[in-house]
Amino acid sequence: MTARSNWLTDSELRKTDATSGSRPHELRLGVAIPLDVRADAEIALAEFCKQNSSEAVADQSRYEFEILENHALLVERRAGFLSHLEWTTVPVAKFRYSPAKFVWSLYWPDTNERWHRLSNSKAAKDIRTLLAAVKSDTSGVFWE
Repeated sequence: MTARSNWLTDSELRKTDATSGSRPHELRLGVAIPLDVRADAEIALAEFCKQNSSEAVADQSRYEFEILENHALLVERRAGFLSHLEWTTVPVAKFRYSPAKFVWSLYWPDTNERWHRLSNSKAAKDIRTLLAAVKSDTSGVFWE
């Protein structure tokens, strides 16, 4: 497994956000994920980020998430090497929602930021099941 080199600076991320029109934790109306499912996913992701981000190093590294039209994205944020004012972001996992089947599917990013479905993880109605799969990952696709 090669190390991922897809860290984005905050300014690069803002450009991406400006293009997609989304903001972290933003809930938008009229999208593929029902509001109750989105709200539950937001609670689960916030709990995951809080439990897996150490307060002792929160000024250096932490997990965050954003919910977009039909998926949720878990990212790791780190303070820049030369400037702690410039943060970098790397995608960790994507959770894609299927409104037709009422389930979430889990995806991992390769070094080119292409997403691949995790083959040994079944789709789940509760995103917490997939968050547990991310946390217990032994293949190295989510954690470097």
